[in-house]
Amino acid sequence: MQASGGMRAASAVGVCLGAATLVITALPSPMLQLGLLGLVCPLVAVLSGNLRRVLLAAVLLDTPLLLGTHLGYRPDLADFGGLVGWDISVTTLALAGLYALWAMNLLGRVGATHRPAWRASLPGAAYLACVAVSMLVAEDVTAASFQLALIAQMFLLYLYMVSVVRTREDIVFLVTVLVTALAGEALLMVAQGLGGSSFSIPSITGRVPLSTLTQGQASRIGGTIGSANAAAIYLSLLLAPAISVLLTPLGRWRKRLALLAIVLGAGALILTLARGGWVAFAISVAIMCLLAHRRGWLPITAPVALIGLVLLVGLVFRTTIETRLVAYDEGSAASRIPLMQLALRIIEEHPLLGVGANNYVLAMQRYATPNFSDYGGDWLYLVHNHYLLVWAETGFIGLVAFLWFLAATLRAGWRAWQTNDRLVGALALGFTAAMVGHLVYMNVDLFNDRAQTQTLWVCAALLVCISRVEVRSERAAVSEHALTGQGRASRARPARLVLLG
Repeated sequence: MQASGGMRAASAVGVCLGAATLVITALPSPMLQLGLLGLVCPLVAVLSGNLRRVLLAAVLLDTPLLLGTHLGYRPDLADFGGLVGWDISVTTLALAGLYALWAMNLLGRVGATHRPAWRASLPGAAYLACVAVSMLVAEDVTAASFQLALIAQMFLLYLYMVSVVRTREDIVFLVTVLVTALAGEALLMVAQGLGGSSFSIPSITGRVPLSTLTQGQASRIGGTIGSANAAAIYLSLLLAPAISVLLTPLGRWRKRLALLAIVLGAGALILTLARGGWVAFAISVAIMCLLAHRRGWLPITAPVALIGLVLLVGLVFRTTIETRLVAYDEGSAASRIPLMQLALRIIEEHPLLGVGANNYVLAMQRYATPNFSDYGGDWLYLVHNHYLLVWAETGFIGLVAFLWFLAATLRAGWRAWQTNDRLVGALALGFTAAMVGHLVYMNVDLFNDRAQTQTLWVCAALLVCISRVEVRSERAAVSEHALTGQGRASRARPARLVLLG
């Protein structure tokens, strides 16, 4: 009877989503499309039985799909890489639903009540405060509010996750959704690369830059994210966690899903032609293999097999890799150095508070004249170094807050990795290794758009959630042992890890 009911619910969900897709296709406005999705999600949740998980899954799936619109669109900011408007997306709607549910739980005592984890969220709150304060010195307050709106949404998502995601089952569910999203995005990118053409779905567009094709170079694939570099950030940040799933005691189907995501993701990462993404992925995998072997989780043959798998994928895309590494890149790498020097000039004059959030692209045009070309500058764009960008826009205080946020995340991951819990330790190792790789990657690329920002904040939140779950379970075991005097906790069977809802 339960299986029959589950099949009926799944069928109903499929019919609803299919009908919604057809209706969305005919809608003229992204806002109307978002409104329809807002109506469909509760229906899907009722049929599936868990609204909270449906909304969280919507956030994770929206990270690469970028279903939304920008209110107050500013083409003058788009030309130089700035944030172009107030971002309203599926994530925005899902956050509204999640906080409405949370408020009902807190005020009405309906279901489990989870108090806000303010202490764990303090580094993120400090960075958000610095972004808000920078508006006081911003030349264009409206442009600054675009970034404030984005960071505020990311902080609210972070606060919700670290406060409400409390169980091992929740962690497994979120990791499964992330790996599924990775596999889906990578599959689209590989298909796009092999087909050599663009695709278009309502509100979703995949692009192959025609300029690279016409010059006879290998094309760069951006998938649904659009930018090849942004897609590389997304892929390289999630590949290490996908590999870590193979080290956990989870079931076969999740490990097979993770293996599929790894193979497709590695191929898609190659097709982005983002050398920084390749380096970040290599660093994260090296760290993970070294520490996993140190814990006895990884036999010496496993890294060899992994290297063989990567080499196999590399052979498939050998021509693409050789072209990117050997062929002339039109000064792409060299042109970033003058942009960094320009950022340092701005920082020199505005060291404490910066020029204001999302105001760098406005300020740099004044500093680029008249002698930008004197030190090699021939391409004016947003600086490809996220640390310098944060410092230039929010000042030294903002940079310290951002580094505090990253350090707190790594500390949580390191603490969780050192536990004896194989599930928690392996997942923490994967996410921590990925974060370390991206500490390096942030020196040479852009991390300001929603896709990169949301992926970073979601991974950071999951690391904190993982560390908090393990800390609570260890304390519970100690308390139970002290009360019974029998060590019952040490003999208890581990909790069954299933995908609920």
